[in-house]
Amino acid sequence: MDVSSALYLVTAVVLSIGAVSLAPSRVGAARALAVLLGVNAVLVGLALARHLGVEVPRATMVLIVGLFAASPPLLALTVVRTRTHGPLRRGDARAGLPALLAMTAATVTLAVAGHVFPSVVADIACLVGLNSVAIVSFVVAVRALDGLEDEVRQWATVLVAVFGLHWTSSMGAWVVGLLGGTAWVPLLEAVSIATLLVFGLGAAWGMLRRLPSALPVPPPPPDPEVEQADARLAARVRDVLEGDQTFLDPELTVETLSTHLRESTRDVSRVLNARLGGGFHDVVGRLRLAEAQRLLLAEPDTTVLEVLHRAGFSSTSAFHRVFRQHTGTSPGAWRREPGAVPLAPRGGGGVQGDGAAEAVPVPDAGRHGR
Repeated sequence: MDVSSALYLVTAVVLSIGAVSLAPSRVGAARALAVLLGVNAVLVGLALARHLGVEVPRATMVLIVGLFAASPPLLALTVVRTRTHGPLRRGDARAGLPALLAMTAATVTLAVAGHVFPSVVADIACLVGLNSVAIVSFVVAVRALDGLEDEVRQWATVLVAVFGLHWTSSMGAWVVGLLGGTAWVPLLEAVSIATLLVFGLGAAWGMLRRLPSALPVPPPPPDPEVEQADARLAARVRDVLEGDQTFLDPELTVETLSTHLRESTRDVSRVLNARLGGGFHDVVGRLRLAEAQRLLLAEPDTTVLEVLHRAGFSSTSAFHRVFRQHTGTSPGAWRREPGAVPLAPRGGGGVQGDGAAEAVPVPDAGRHGR
């Protein structure tokens, strides 16, 4: 194996290791970077096969162009998500739609070259499409650099610059090859691979070193004393909510509940989520919904408006929304259904320990409970 082949192989291995290292992350920037490294690992592997004289089918060449076109948008997505420190969102997919369309156009153009129009026309069309996507992506990435912290911005700036050099040298090799300057192609390809190797090393190392949240951290082993304290607090919360029927107070908030218990709001919120099946609104909303269902059946002549207020709801719209969300129907229709059973009758374990309760999201369970 010659030096060039060894360079291709090492680069592919480095990119693959970086992609595998970052793949388990839930952080959007790390995931986007993992995909980018994986895509380029495939590209380098295919380039190594061509370098070794392996005949590459035309369909594979179309795949290469498609993956190559996807690289700049993935770079831009990495920088943007690094700025926000958030997970990938649906909006990220919508933002990448123009790049996806351009990539599809480039690959289709290459696929039908020689059948519909000359290959040189296909090459020019691909170059225009690929570089249009790349320019837009690099502009987005550079603008996103401004929102980064100093240390991370330095790493991301180098990342964008190195990848830009890789893209420029790759495009240069393509253009020079079209113009007949074959003597320069190996040099430009070597520069392209070398910069990609540097990019892979810097990308994986920088993400893992400068963004500790890039990889999931295993939770610490539970502390028996903390577990026992949480269990006792959970029992007290259940007693106050159900035994004292404080959930019927529309003014109840997690702060007032914590004050009543003489505990911190943070501890009460943690216990609610960890042991009682959801946050404050979820737990209290479930109790209020169960009470409303009990009243609807026990007092058929009582109006729905009176029922919701007696159950602790302060908003008619929130009550109807939550009721329909849980039952799939309105309170009046549910009341008329034969065999209707309340969600969890009061005193029958409406709030269960260790997260066993089925939580009902209640965005407006009380006027001041946000």
